[in-house]
Amino acid sequence: MHFTRRGAYNRFMDFFIQVIAHPIFAVCLCLLLGAVAVSGKFSQSAANFLLLCLWIVGSSSLMRVPDNRLKIGAILMLGGFCLIISHWVRPQRKQPPAVNEQHGLPKSNVTQPSGFNYPSVDFILIPENIPGNAVIMHIPHLELSIRNRGNYALKDVRMRPTMYQLDLRFKVLPRVEKLPENKVRIYPGETEFVIKNFARIGKDSVKIRSVAPGTKSKPVDLSTLKEFKFVKSPGPGEPGGPGGPPLQGVPVGESDTLRYYALRYSFIDDGTQKRYSFYQVISCQQPYLLPLDNPNMSIIGAGTDDDWLLRPSQLIIDHQHKIYGSYLEEEYRPSGSAMPQQ
Repeated sequence: MHFTRRGAYNRFMDFFIQVIAHPIFAVCLCLLLGAVAVSGKFSQSAANFLLLCLWIVGSSSLMRVPDNRLKIGAILMLGGFCLIISHWVRPQRKQPPAVNEQHGLPKSNVTQPSGFNYPSVDFILIPENIPGNAVIMHIPHLELSIRNRGNYALKDVRMRPTMYQLDLRFKVLPRVEKLPENKVRIYPGETEFVIKNFARIGKDSVKIRSVAPGTKSKPVDLSTLKEFKFVKSPGPGEPGGPGGPPLQGVPVGESDTLRYYALRYSFIDDGTQKRYSFYQVISCQQPYLLPLDNPNMSIIGAGTDDDWLLRPSQLIIDHQHKIYGSYLEEEYRPSGSAMPQQ
């Protein structure tokens, strides 16, 4: 009996040494270490895929074991080991802090950026640099790129535009008041921006599969996409251009100056597995960026002039919230600036 146990022990040790020395064991060990390495830095899905490869490779090697009971038990133990490793490398998912509804903020779509798991994204728009006295014969370029400054990958990044044509209407009509001594007082009235029409594109114009932490996506030139009808500056000899006839009257409510595009972004943060949305508003003509979004533009104003700068984008973003109100996404609140950067 003593020699039988010693013989079984020796056989087990011989089998164990053969497993350790086999090249397939080295492959399985590399897959295991690769899964642990990418789980927290790049993607939980990639880690699970490597663990699945580990189980397939290991099981194919264990199929050579002559004892069926030992073979099945070893394969099941390897599968359980892979499941334990998958659960161990899964990142902690922390819920963002609840928003205080006493301040009138909607709980469903407003979250203050905080915590290690909250994404950090820059939506960078870089217009073509054109000198003020240059004559251009093409539609100026506008490059879009996504910079991921967070700790987890961004997945399924999408951008869908909506064209808006704004117009001005009188909220208070102008009037003239007669005064003594044949004098008059003129009240100019009060105007407001209104949405004359809009056209939401039925598909995503930009799709990016993934943006790894600390990287920036490949630039996309929006001026080359057919969904955008950017305005080309008049060339020499053209109406409104150098040496050309004067520009004829623009139909009411069709001014290029009041034509904008809303850019709606959506993405999945790999750390929280939540889908977020974000909005930007641009003009249809160069330099594209609105004055308050353009760090290269000087602004001089007084009184309530900021309303003229803020109101168009506020009006458009409020309308975007209405038409996308049924989408189960959380609105992303950037903690830093998303202005153009090189």
